[in-house]
Amino acid sequence: MSIRIPQALRGMLKMIDCHKCEHYYVTWDKNFPHGCRAMDFKSLQVPSVVVQSSTHGKDCLLFKQKIKKHQVSDE
Repeated sequence: MSIRIPQALRGMLKMIDCHKCEHYYVTWDKNFPHGCRAMDFKSLQVPSVVVQSSTHGKDCLLFKQKIKKHQVSDE
């Protein structure tokens, strides 16, 4: 038995996490707290939501995973 997922919900299941993208930043603008340096915009919503709604459900093509910097211990 398979479960049918409505088309409108399919995009939400695999949404890009902007917090893990190196282009994402938090702005100082309380009206537009989320920003994307790659696409040069600020918004009230997380940029991936804006991109999906503007492109009829397509994911952001500029997502780039942040590289974690290793902490150096003093030992």
